[in-house]
Amino acid sequence: MLGVLSELVTYKGTSKQTGGAYSLFEVASQAGSGPPPHTQHREDEGLYGLEGAYEFLEEGRITRAGIGSLVYVPRDNVHTHKDIGEVPGRMLIIQTPGGLHEWFFEEIGEPATDKTNLRSSKARRTRGGSQKSQ
Repeated sequence: MLGVLSELVTYKGTSKQTGGAYSLFEVASQAGSGPPPHTQHREDEGLYGLEGAYEFLEEGRITRAGIGSLVYVPRDNVHTHKDIGEVPGRMLIIQTPGGLHEWFFEEIGEPATDKTNLRSSKARRTRGGSQKSQ
C-alpha cells in the first residue's frame, strides 16, 4: 500500500503480472480528497465505484458517480476525481496499457499501512505519459 496524493493505493494486478496489458489497483480516499487535474497521454482509464460517492471531471464534463458506476476516460483527456461522500470512498482503477502509473505511484508515494495513514504527497511532473495539468 502506498499513500499517493492523499489517497491510499493498493495494487491488485500489476503490468508485470499482465504482460503489460493493464494495471489494476484499488484507491481509498477520504471525503474531499482527490488528485489535481491531469492527463494520461498513453493510457485509457476506467474507474469503478466500490464505496462512497465521487465527482469526476473528464472531457470538460462533471459527472457524479457512486457504488457500481463506471467512468471511462480515454487517453489525452484532462480529468480528475474528488471524493464527495461523507465517508471514505473506494474505487477500482484499470489502466491500459499498464505500467506507467505503477512507476508514478512508486516515485511519489509513501509507504502506508491502513486507511488512517493517508498522507498528502507533492505532485511532480512525470516522464512519458501522465502529467499534472497547468
